[in-house]
Amino acid sequence: MDWESIGQRWRSEGPTHTFAVDELAARDRKLRRQVRRRDRIEAIAAVLGGGIVLYVSISVVLDGNWAAFGFGMLLVAYAVSVPVVLRAARAKVPEPAADLPLRQRLLQQRDAALVQAHLLERAWLWYVLPLVIGVVGLVVSIAGPSKFAWACTAGMLVFGLLLAWLNRMGGRHFRNHADSLERQADGDD
Repeated sequence: MDWESIGQRWRSEGPTHTFAVDELAARDRKLRRQVRRRDRIEAIAAVLGGGIVLYVSISVVLDGNWAAFGFGMLLVAYAVSVPVVLRAARAKVPEPAADLPLRQRLLQQRDAALVQAHLLERAWLWYVLPLVIGVVGLVVSIAGPSKFAWACTAGMLVFGLLLAWLNRMGGRHFRNHADSLERQADGDD
């Protein structure tokens, strides 16, 4: 994406007042880098975590602990689904074509930011909840109702709430960016 040419095109096509194209471009690049970095980290964690849990699940089922195996398989399915969900979200809004008029480009970038915001705001449902249920179920089914299991449950609940809150804050950040892009596209800024 060539932000310099976008700025020049906008100034020639758009309203007569000026705005911070460079600031918007820097913010867009930063957010895109953050999304790509997070997707890579999630994919690596999914492969490593899914592999470890699969190993644990196989070892506990050999001992006859089918409940632990079930929760382990839930976590393996979760580990596989996270990168798939992230990739599907990216596919919903492709990178805007270079030959699009500037306003349409900005609106497509806004759409991409809104998809990311929606994904983060609903992360408690598709990301946090299966993780918490799977880990708590696995630990309780292996350790039984013990102090360790209660401590793990409490810790996972706090961790889950923290993850949900952080994702909501990230979603709000992307919504703000989408609003900025829309204002730029409409010439209100």
